[in-house]
Amino acid sequence: EEIASRRQLEPAASAAAASSSAPPPDRAPLPTAEWWETEDLTSLSLGQLKGLKEITESMIEKWVARRDKVQTIVQNLEQQE
Repeated sequence: EEIASRRQLEPAASAAAASSSAPPPDRAPLPTAEWWETEDLTSLSLGQLKGLKEITESMIEKWVARRDKVQTIVQNLEQQE
């Protein structure tokens, strides 16, 4: 599911980067999600870092919601025991 989530986010980030008519040089297309995990972030441009921040915040929100949902299910099951 994590990979599926990333695949959904990457096209959105690419579409957002491509939406302006003449993107500045620091708004180069974002690399793949796997690249972010191994790359030295100090080598990224300001535009790439802003894109990474947006993607990361979105992923965090989804994982927090998933954690909360699982926690609720676990609590409900424990109460039924």
